[in-house]
Amino acid sequence: MPNKTDTIKLSAKTIILCFTGPIAGGCSHISSMIPKITSGNYHYFKLSDIIRGELAAEGVDDPDIKQLQDKGNALREQYGPGCLIKTLFSSITDGEIKLTAPNIIIDGIKNEGEVELLKSFANAYLFSIHASRTERCRRSH
Repeated sequence: MPNKTDTIKLSAKTIILCFTGPIAGGCSHISSMIPKITSGNYHYFKLSDIIRGELAAEGVDDPDIKQLQDKGNALREQYGPGCLIKTLFSSITDGEIKLTAPNIIIDGIKNEGEVELLKSFANAYLFSIHASRTERCRRSH
């Protein structure tokens, strides 16, 4: 997963909406709805998909939450705290991912290093979504 480049090139006009919150807190539900209600003005990304890809390469096809967390922590330790964001943006910059919309949604911000990297973009906004513990427990079962 080494980053091909540390240079992140996005249009200065690109709006980046980022979502964080606890497991089963509602981030994915809310963030995945935005492209639908904005007539496709946002391309949706889920950071855990990068981790899932790494685990799949290791033969883990259906990871549980602990495996995702452990692998995410291991990647951040090996490549730096913002490595998932850098990997995502490098894939966009290098043309591996073709944006289908002018703006970006990133679901699953889980670490301060990711937030620090996103602060370098003038049009990046972080939303924290929460649900009660009772509701989160109900959703995860």
